[in-house]
Amino acid sequence: MSKKIAFRWYFGGLASAGATCVTHPLDLIKVHLQTQHKANIGFAGMAVRVISVSGFMALYSGLSASLCRQLTYSVTRFAIYHSLRDHIIHGKKRHLPFYQKVYLAALGGFIGGFVGTPADVVNVRMQNDVKMPVHMRRNYSHVLNGFTRIIKEEGFSTLFSGATLASSRGALMTVGQASFYDEIKQMVLTWQISSDSLSTHVTASFIAGLCATFLCQPLDVLKTRMMNAQDYDGIIHCASETAKLGPLAFYKPLPSKLPLGRGKRRTPGCGGHESWVFPHHFGLSLGSLLLLLAWPLLLLPVLFIVWGAERLLAAATSSYRNCPSACVPACTPLASGVPA
Repeated sequence: MSKKIAFRWYFGGLASAGATCVTHPLDLIKVHLQTQHKANIGFAGMAVRVISVSGFMALYSGLSASLCRQLTYSVTRFAIYHSLRDHIIHGKKRHLPFYQKVYLAALGGFIGGFVGTPADVVNVRMQNDVKMPVHMRRNYSHVLNGFTRIIKEEGFSTLFSGATLASSRGALMTVGQASFYDEIKQMVLTWQISSDSLSTHVTASFIAGLCATFLCQPLDVLKTRMMNAQDYDGIIHCASETAKLGPLAFYKPLPSKLPLGRGKRRTPGCGGHESWVFPHHFGLSLGSLLLLLAWPLLLLPVLFIVWGAERLLAAATSSYRNCPSACVPACTPLASGVPA
């Protein structure tokens, strides 16, 4: 009989740190796309530009800060989520309702996002250094050097620039990753669509990753911009400046050219490029404004479908348990290993 592997609170953080070693180049290019003021360079173009200017190893700039971030941010959020979830269901042969998983994931992600903010600030700056002019580069040698220099040159509070956005993003990311993963895997196993195999875990992880990315991408863009620069007065100012690039600027590195306004003009402070604007709204396009305010609502249909599926599953399970034994002859228990 196979021995069940017990979950440890640090598994999620170690797995995230291992994944970072593979995905760090993609994350670096994403940061470059999110911090550019002109939305005219695509993903492939930015990758070629980084390699041609600074060499292939420039794709791994800031790896030490990225690992530090995962070992603080991801360890905290997954430890809180799984510890609280296991504590609640300890000794009970039942699964948590989906809404409770969402609450626990949001709590763990919010705390984890705050804990990981200092490493995130250094990570964003080290990654963005590659595209800066030589005389403007910060040149942090590693994450600890970044911590000490930021404290000496800019003050301790600068380590928590964008902490509100980082915490909010962490909450949404963990809701998408942890709660959706658990719910999707539970539904697949309960409905016997597949066995508890590698393919089931990969499928649940893939869908959960899509949900998490869709949820937190706008906050991720704003967080990156605020951590990289100190010329924003606050979240609203950062959001308004980002919105001038178009409604899909909040979903970089997706294409961000969408003519949703009624006219266009050259926007000061954005490289003099033409941006679609909605008159009398200070350069904000109507599409950008609506997308910024309403994007969390776009996931409501998904949440409703998951909730409805959970209700149907609970009703079917209850009916099965209350059904007389004559209704389910195939489930008659075996006596001494001999079929009935």
